[in-house]
Amino acid sequence: MFELDAGSALSVVDGASMSLRFATPFLLSLLLLIKAQLGELPRAIRPGSFPAALLLMTAGLLLLPPRRGKMLVSSLRRIVCAPFCAVDLWSSFCADVLTSFVKPLTDLSISACFFLTFEWAKPSHAQGACADSPLFSQLVAPLLCALPLWCRFMQCLRVYHDTRKRSPALPNALKYAVAHTVIIFGVLHPNELNPVGDTDERTHPRVWLQAAWVFSYFGSTLYTFAWDVYVDWRLVDGRKWCALRQRRMFRNRTWYYLAILADFVLRFGWTATLVPGTQPIPGLPYLDNSYWWVQPVVAVAELCRRGMWAVFRLEAEHLHNTEGFRRVEVIPLHFDRKPARDDEGDEKRTLGQQLGVAAELASYAGVVALLALIAWITSPLGAAAGGHPDDEHGSKLG
Repeated sequence: MFELDAGSALSVVDGASMSLRFATPFLLSLLLLIKAQLGELPRAIRPGSFPAALLLMTAGLLLLPPRRGKMLVSSLRRIVCAPFCAVDLWSSFCADVLTSFVKPLTDLSISACFFLTFEWAKPSHAQGACADSPLFSQLVAPLLCALPLWCRFMQCLRVYHDTRKRSPALPNALKYAVAHTVIIFGVLHPNELNPVGDTDERTHPRVWLQAAWVFSYFGSTLYTFAWDVYVDWRLVDGRKWCALRQRRMFRNRTWYYLAILADFVLRFGWTATLVPGTQPIPGLPYLDNSYWWVQPVVAVAELCRRGMWAVFRLEAEHLHNTEGFRRVEVIPLHFDRKPARDDEGDEKRTLGQQLGVAAELASYAGVVALLALIAWITSPLGAAAGGHPDDEHGSKLG
């Protein structure tokens, strides 16, 4: 289905071997780091040298051999360059997976700064400049949170442009646009969105921001959950909204019900990871820095959920054409993914049709940009730039 080189496919043994090659250096580095911090190694050995060596080794394992590195770079290039690159099943699948790597990407950026600035060579008490930098918290982290969603959003618009079919391209784009609102308001209004323990009278007139963010949080989570079940997995029979579809590749239907339940629960954790320094959610456990163990657990759970999602996503793609990437239900050895035309006379678009499609795409992107602008104007940063009358301390941000 991905039209990948058959020779690059890994066997079960090769996959297990690669996992061990990744896991062994990580566990060894963790052990040596703990021993260095406990003073059980010579003082000349800095504890930070072990995670720095691990980062360098991981980069080598990902990029070598050259064929693997070329495929990784090529896939990322096609995702980042959306909508200027045509979208196929492989690039859309990789972009979906990349949206689950928000927390790992954020940590990886800190690790890269830690390595490149030689912070690892400093004593432990002198480290932390990368993670505590305002540049990271106010620019790098928000961009890394929003970039995968933005790329997937632009891919959906490109699919609509190429196929001229609003469904499922535009509803799918709306899903990522709603997720963007969670990031934008969560990043620019970290204090105003805290629903408890806030005694600052200046935030009371902005209670609507708190309500809007909570609404977008639950709305985005439920939207993405419903999209997983009804569109990506196509688990529900079109005639009966609560019944499983007739064609299934797993004989035991219990697996499908368990997948739906797990996806519903874990989707809330994924939405929470979209915001750097995750905000507390009313009615849910607080996911702030005092619960240092929560974010790693949520990140690992999201990767497991994405692996489960991939299995059922490819099952649905094998049994159905879910996003217009192919025209046949039974996948042959080679197939053409060119979109089908209703009739030959429609192959060439008129100027009016092209302008109509361009205007519709621009309106979708404009809505997301407008929300970002509103969030910035109403934030302390925007108030400081524009002299917001309700925030007399805006110029002292940070």
